[in-house]
Amino acid sequence: MEGILCGKDYLNKFDPFVYLQRYANVHEIRSTNMLTCYHNAFNELTDDLSVLDYGSGPTIIATISAATKASEIVLSDYSPTNCEAIRNWLDQSEDAFNWDDHFQFVITKLEGKEEDVLKRKQKVRKVVKAVVHCDLTQDPPIEEGFNKLYDVVISSFVLETIAKSYEDYKSLLYRLSRLVKPNGCLMLFSVENNGYYTIGDKSFRDFPVSSKMAVNTVTECGFSDLNSFEWKCEEVKFMFIRATRLAI
Repeated sequence: MEGILCGKDYLNKFDPFVYLQRYANVHEIRSTNMLTCYHNAFNELTDDLSVLDYGSGPTIIATISAATKASEIVLSDYSPTNCEAIRNWLDQSEDAFNWDDHFQFVITKLEGKEEDVLKRKQKVRKVVKAVVHCDLTQDPPIEEGFNKLYDVVISSFVLETIAKSYEDYKSLLYRLSRLVKPNGCLMLFSVENNGYYTIGDKSFRDFPVSSKMAVNTVTECGFSDLNSFEWKCEEVKFMFIRATRLAI
């Protein structure tokens, strides 16, 4: 096995297919809890939202619930292969990952609807306006033309893969928070105190973040009305934070 990977290694050593096979199983608590968190969060928001999923990876799971409230969704990632994986699904490529079970879980189990999966997929494809490059270590942190304020900014397991220290973590979260409109919503998924995670035979670095550290940092970056949810999966503790950016 190679040493711990990070940074630019995501450009050529991160395999989105292996990642999805490992972490996108809708029958595991990690996926069902993430889908549930997204559903609950968007269920409490108004319509006609602009949504940014910052560091989407190769996944579109946030869009299943977001599409019910959004007029615009922008997906983004640092890795070109992750962006390509998303575009493959949007373009209905034959080799795209199959998200149908995730759609079915949200629509039937969480929303209690009989809506056809195909109809929701069409809605997602319509409302996703772009898949763009992002880099939270740079300023601006996202591709030209998309560095603006959004009603909702989602970030899942991104900050800890970049940060090298607590001050670094705080600086990155502050930069991300500047993409949220005043009175807008931040949705943040993190892994608690994890040093690395594996994709096949490769290990990628995770800066260890405690739930207290995450909550305190979100508050220090100008957010209030925090709601959090924590759970364990395979001895790894996950947390979801939803917060509102204070009006300027």
